[in-house]
Amino acid sequence: MIVACYPELMRLFATVAGVEYLSVSCEGLPAFDVQAPLMSLPRILDTTLETIPANIPYLAPPAECKFALSSDAKLKVGIVWAGSPKRRKNHQRSCNLSDFMQLLDVPEIAVYSLQKNLSETDRTLLHQHLVPDLSLHLDDFADTASAISQLDLVISVDTSVAHLAGALGKSVWVLLSFAPDWRWLLNRDDNPWYPTARLFRQSQPDNWQELFDRVKAALSSFAIANTATHDNFTDIAAELEQAESLMNAGHQEKGIALYEQIIYIVPNCVQARINLGFLRQKQGELDAAILHYREALRLDPNISKTVYNLATVFQEKGDLEQAIEYYHKTLELQPDFVAAINNLGAIYLEKCAVKDAISYYRRVLSLNPEYASTHLNLGLALLLTGDFEKGFAEYENTTKTAFVLVV
Repeated sequence: MIVACYPELMRLFATVAGVEYLSVSCEGLPAFDVQAPLMSLPRILDTTLETIPANIPYLAPPAECKFALSSDAKLKVGIVWAGSPKRRKNHQRSCNLSDFMQLLDVPEIAVYSLQKNLSETDRTLLHQHLVPDLSLHLDDFADTASAISQLDLVISVDTSVAHLAGALGKSVWVLLSFAPDWRWLLNRDDNPWYPTARLFRQSQPDNWQELFDRVKAALSSFAIANTATHDNFTDIAAELEQAESLMNAGHQEKGIALYEQIIYIVPNCVQARINLGFLRQKQGELDAAILHYREALRLDPNISKTVYNLATVFQEKGDLEQAIEYYHKTLELQPDFVAAINNLGAIYLEKCAVKDAISYYRRVLSLNPEYASTHLNLGLALLLTGDFEKGFAEYENTTKTAFVLVV
């Protein structure tokens, strides 16, 4: 593959597998068969939200690093508060460095500035708060990648640094204006391009303070979870147990933070992926749940419960064909998975495929005659066919199953 790019991307793109030739111009290139702008590839490849290739990391820092970050803090956080002033509407996506200063109140963290082209006012403010300015080390994107690789978290407005952190597989929190760039989509706090990204959106135009209140609360939880894991992360089972206890006690944000930290340390932890998917689903963040369930199944494709959970997410989203596909996959792994059979009945009833629905409902009752809701739905399906005798009989079964007479 031949790639033409800006000079500041040359060293970074040299780390990409499959790139055989790099150039800063389109002149004097080796022979090639086809040419396409990079941003046209999603259209050419018919990319959809479901097929976005998010196999991270696909970028890497150079083997040799010009500098090293040293700190006793357990959580190293890089910040970026402004994009290039040459960009149209840059003022909408950028905030002020002073907005970030409130994050310095969070204990057990060290903050580093990844911002390029600082004003003297910002440089002075960083100096006053003892925040290291890394801009002198950042000559190109490879240098920035080296800095990011030494951090635990990047918090950035919508800039190239946010995209770079996502491509490096680093945890990145992206702070978005009320009307964001199209790549961040709408009404979600995750992003299909970057599974390690978490999005914080303005609830009102130009209101950065409310957004930073949420970021500060999330960072405090993340730092607490990080401290627990940093001190002693030798027993993954104990950390998973703690995260599950938080989840079961209703402390969803703390549970999410700890699961994210576990995944950061042990990316292939299947149980953390499953439970994080469950928590995201419970919060209504269905696309984020899909990402984690799919990653868990990539690691272990034979967990019927996770396949079932993925099917339920698609059913919640109204994507019935995908739901049907994953319910059938559930039954391939566990043929007597009653809830999956019952949900297939519900889907086929919703699609007005009444005979199929009746077949699935009867299969449920052959496995578990006490499934009250299935008696009810089977009765409805039979009534739709005009079989009043059997339909009303199922309603009678519903009553007998669902209620106990107390005297």
